Amino acid sequence: MALKKLILPGLAVVALVGGAAGFFFLNRTSSDKTTPLAIAKVLPDEAYMATFVSTDEKTWEKLKKFGTPAAQKAIEQNLQKMQQDMMSDAKLDFDKDIKPWMGNMMIAVMPSSKQEDAEVVAAIGIKDKMSALSFANKVKSDSKAKTTETEYQGVKIFETLPEKSKTPYYTAVLNDAYLVIASNRAGIEQSIEATKGNPSFATNPETATQLAQPDAGEAVIARVYMPIPAIAKAMSADPKMDATAIESLKSLQSVTGTLSIADVGLRFKGEVKVDPKIAIDFKPSAGKAAALFPADTFALISGSNLNSYWNQVTEQSQNNEEAKRIVDLMRGSSQMIGLDLDKDIFGWMTGDFAIGLMPMNQGMMADLGFGQALVFQTSDRKTAESTLGKLDTLAKNQSLSIAQRDVNGKKVTEWQTPQGALLGHGWINDDTLFIATGEPLVSSFSSQANPALDSSDGFKTVMAALPKQNTGYFYMDVEKMTALMTKFTQGTQAAQLDPEARAVLESVRSIGSTTSQIDRTTSQVEAVLALKPAK
Repeated sequence: MALKKLILPGLAVVALVGGAAGFFFLNRTSSDKTTPLAIAKVLPDEAYMATFVSTDEKTWEKLKKFGTPAAQKAIEQNLQKMQQDMMSDAKLDFDKDIKPWMGNMMIAVMPSSKQEDAEVVAAIGIKDKMSALSFANKVKSDSKAKTTETEYQGVKIFETLPEKSKTPYYTAVLNDAYLVIASNRAGIEQSIEATKGNPSFATNPETATQLAQPDAGEAVIARVYMPIPAIAKAMSADPKMDATAIESLKSLQSVTGTLSIADVGLRFKGEVKVDPKIAIDFKPSAGKAAALFPADTFALISGSNLNSYWNQVTEQSQNNEEAKRIVDLMRGSSQMIGLDLDKDIFGWMTGDFAIGLMPMNQGMMADLGFGQALVFQTSDRKTAESTLGKLDTLAKNQSLSIAQRDVNGKKVTEWQTPQGALLGHGWINDDTLFIATGEPLVSSFSSQANPALDSSDGFKTVMAALPKQNTGYFYMDVEKMTALMTKFTQGTQAAQLDPEARAVLESVRSIGSTTSQIDRTTSQVEAVLALKPAK
């Protein structure tokens, strides 16, 4: 059942059938009852996912600092449409009738006996009870729903069957501060039990710590909490679910995420806890890769010590048949071209690495519109050069010409075709190798004469808002990427982007994200969506 069909009439039913005097004996709800932790205390511990949504007007107002006029108009129209859909069965005005009383909310997803439909329980803070009573009176005048009142552990539950509907919903007010609405009676009863001392979503060991974390001054608009064991249990009840996927999921413990408004745009923080048996020690990155890529790079991924990750993965694969099969397949594929995956590929990748994309209007990559480059730092140059020699031989056997040339005193090797250089490799310095597509990029990385990515405004804006200590990062210049896509898709179906989607896309400057490790079993991802200032 759609949540929007549950929320609006729910309060009216409780207030007017249950008696306004008992329900609204206080005018306002304390703000400490609208935190994620407080609301989670009235939700069942059986929930396998819960989403907290802030309704603080001052927080949402900060979004108006960003975006083009077209993007702001598109978002405003969608918001108004959503409000109209929610109130399609009532003569209500969201700003006048709903906003004054509706506090922060949390929506929990519950296991269901019907595999195709999950059950939903929502808890909404009532921040102004007199405004809520006014709303309830207005709804009552138009209400044609059939309502039945029952009781469970001393708490009134209202079963409501809307006109022209065969599916009832259930409502109750808990702790004199929360309207709880559920798509089935069991959800309401479990919420009541949670307020009587039984376990609640707030006591779930996989998410309790994250629920208790303060906002730390952040303008939080939403949080999501996913206790993975509960998800795995729900999936296990479905005979159509893949058993291997369920087992893989059990290696995780929890996933949480926070969306907030930052000075440069939107910020997302995600945290993943894994089973200690499959935990991997991530190596910190020096973060200097951007200095080796040209300023027009529009996408970059960096990290550190692929050799360490590979060794940990292969060790853990001994206890997982599916993982071992994949590792063996990768090793077998490498052996077919005469390479030892452990020694010739990952063995020398001991330092930082990065992969980047750059626009190209010359050479073999001109028709594609972009080229790519890889950079690896290594403490074993001898093995790296041996591997490159083997790859050169493979290319030569595929009818490519292998040629060497000098670029500013540095020797580079290129795989050439009659149309030009397909790929080239060389050394930026004694321990830094590059591999690039197309002659222009080979020359650029060899000479390092062009302005670097870390000097560009877009890159500096995003990275300044992210943690400096990390295990790698991702960066994308959305403006450059969009311009490139537009240029090379003109007149094609791919260019027919929805006007609203295009308006939102054109409001984004760049995207950046980093990963870091809090401890061996806990990783954190932080991402920033840098938006254009409003005009």
